Amino acid sequence: MIACDSGIRIENVAPMVTAIGPVIQLAEGDVRMFLWVRDHEEDPVDAQIILVNDDGSEEPLSITGGHLTIGLTTNNDATGAPHELIWTPPDSIIEPIQLRVTVTDWKGGESVETLTPSFFLADGLPTP
Repeated sequence: MIACDSGIRIENVAPMVTAIGPVIQLAEGDVRMFLWVRDHEEDPVDAQIILVNDDGSEEPLSITGGHLTIGLTTNNDATGAPHELIWTPPDSIIEPIQLRVTVTDWKGGESVETLTPSFFLADGLPTP
């Protein structure tokens, strides 16, 4: 019996965001959201979150609480590992908004970008 060996070795599979939401505006004015991240090798990832205003302008979100955005754990389950993030909406927000989330693993592989549908903070994103 002869075994097939293509000689191809995959060193690193790009991580991905499997879900974002719900996005809920808290009474203190901050926003709470959850992010699920999957990585085949279960490497830690860094996340960059950009707020995209209705007029097309963009600005990075400053995550002030929760798990923050550096060294997020992952798993290789279909749903990914959940992370809570808390941020304060900037004064310059123009709704509806979108969130662009890019995750990169520590092996320096490819980054994968996820863009949410447009939403209003008062309504939030639904539970995934």
